[in-house]
Amino acid sequence: MSSYATTDDLDSRVDVAVALPITDLPADTWLVVSTVKIDTPQTLTYRLAQLHILGAIGVSGAQLGQAVLPNADGLCVFPTAPGEVNGGLGLCWLGVYQGFDPTSPPVAQTLSEPTVSVPYAQTIVLPASADRGVVPIVLSAPGTYSFVLYNNTTNYTLRVAVAGQVRVNVA
Repeated sequence: MSSYATTDDLDSRVDVAVALPITDLPADTWLVVSTVKIDTPQTLTYRLAQLHILGAIGVSGAQLGQAVLPNADGLCVFPTAPGEVNGGLGLCWLGVYQGFDPTSPPVAQTLSEPTVSVPYAQTIVLPASADRGVVPIVLSAPGTYSFVLYNNTTNYTLRVAVAGQVRVNVA
């Protein structure tokens, strides 16, 4: 057994980005960031995911068009508490779904793995980030896996970015 990557090792795996450049995600909307299809005997190794909320802009009422900016203490205080579409799920999350249907809300579908989410708060330090644990998760059931980003607020457009990686092991 060698301690270095051989040509056979490199030929048997493909790394796929789960990434989204800085994007404004409107309130109560979702976006498919990446999709990977695997078949038998392939596996999908989910190692890394980071979700960043870089800013917010009000979309209704008194906060319409108002940007959420840091105060003198470096804290961003939402002028009106962010309304949660789905209580207890945070301001924004990245979830992994097998067989995701983009015409149906993510909360109505079954997650394949726990979400990466930025917790709900009226006062937040921006940029706010959430990271997936470093322990790899291996998904082996054949199918199409989608990485879906969801803005769980009712009254703010969130400026977000995602960085992550999965590995398809082809043999």
